[in-house]
Amino acid sequence: MLSDYIFDRLLDSLELNVVRFLDLVVTLHVLPILGKGATIALLAAAGSTAGTIGTAIGALIGTQVDIFQLGGPGSALDETKREWPIIKNILDREAAVPVGYILGTSANPIDQHQVLAIGYKDVGNGVATLTVWDNNEANASRNLQLDFRGPELQVGNAHRGKVLKCIFAEKYSPRIPPASLKLS
Repeated sequence: MLSDYIFDRLLDSLELNVVRFLDLVVTLHVLPILGKGATIALLAAAGSTAGTIGTAIGALIGTQVDIFQLGGPGSALDETKREWPIIKNILDREAAVPVGYILGTSANPIDQHQVLAIGYKDVGNGVATLTVWDNNEANASRNLQLDFRGPELQVGNAHRGKVLKCIFAEKYSPRIPPASLKLS
């Protein structure tokens, strides 16, 4: 049955890419929190040499700075910059490549998304267009405007105003549909 085949392919995709999705969600959403907490702890400990007031001052300063600078949107942009040539290379050889989206508005791994990239334009100035087909948008393609020039990825024209902070080429393994699904 076609629905079983499609569902199995979805599970295949999940199995191949779940670690990458989780890694990037942690990079974007969890590491900055850990870095901030570690900064507060470190400065409070350093301030403790001056007693209770020193601990309080150290902790207060720790809420204003981030010594460790772990993860966050800048790290997600760096990942996207590493992935962009891979996506382009695959599209230069193939008709499409599955692409994962990491959203800036949710740390929930289930909220992340995947689409099919089917084309691109890159003039080399830090701005590019990625054409994607999204199963949530019926039979229409969408041109995402990617801007790599700032401290974090900016994406224009995302579906339903989604805030994309990282994209990556997903692993893919083709599988021939069973003979029972072929048209007569």
